[in-house]
Amino acid sequence: MEKTRNDDQIGDSVAPAHPTVEERLRKVAEALRPIAKQLPDSTSGNDYAPVAVVSDVLTHMYKETAFYLEKLQDAICTRVNSDDPKKGCGK
Repeated sequence: MEKTRNDDQIGDSVAPAHPTVEERLRKVAEALRPIAKQLPDSTSGNDYAPVAVVSDVLTHMYKETAFYLEKLQDAICTRVNSDDPKKGCGK
């Protein structure tokens, strides 16, 4: 039996086909529709209090985590989009 290749696939494994973005968004919208019907039509009269106040330490941690994740994503994209994505991976 021959394996079919997914365009988003890297390596020899065969990944199951994922639904399109439109299909996934449609399912999310359908799941949220009953919740949305229960919400008020207007929020202009509501005063929302903040749920939590984030301290300077947590703010710094969140920013540093965001910088790290951005660099990590860049490194992943660079490797995946390279001529030989498997180069340097294990044995």
